[in-house]
Amino acid sequence: MATERVRVQFDFAPEALARLDAMREVTEARNRAQVIRLALRAYEWFVQTVRPEMTIQMVESDDGVSSGFKGMLLLAQMGKQANPLATLLPKAFQSLIATQKKGIYVPVQFYFSADALARVDVLKEATGVATRADVVREALRLYEWLVNEVKPGMIVKVLDTTGTVVSSFDANLLMHESGK
Repeated sequence: MATERVRVQFDFAPEALARLDAMREVTEARNRAQVIRLALRAYEWFVQTVRPEMTIQMVESDDGVSSGFKGMLLLAQMGKQANPLATLLPKAFQSLIATQKKGIYVPVQFYFSADALARVDVLKEATGVATRADVVREALRLYEWLVNEVKPGMIVKVLDTTGTVVSSFDANLLMHESGK
């Protein structure tokens, strides 16, 4: 039985599309769709795991903690709160859909399985954003930041208020599905 695929179009500003292509090169992804999949996977993990009071650490295996910060600094828009990602992360993806009104955009189509699209809809509800494009925009912001900040070989950890590790993963998993 074939998996149902749904075609979805996102309108990218030229600068946002260039950044998507740059992430594709850095991560050695096969295509733009794979970058979107990886970004959504990282965003889903982030939304399900990180709470404002938690700490996120990037740990280098030999040198210890490279950087750490409270989850509230990276949490995406939840309900009516202002979106800190919009101020902390690259702004190119803010124009993912907005420039359509100005007539400056590049339509790009992706195929999602029905299950993957349902997961995007769950993220949309969980984060309180208005559209699927907003989910993709937030996912790309987070993913671009992670790819630029985390070096291969690092471990990304999320700690609760007692310092207990709630979640962790090898940063190589950010690069492509099989790691780099």
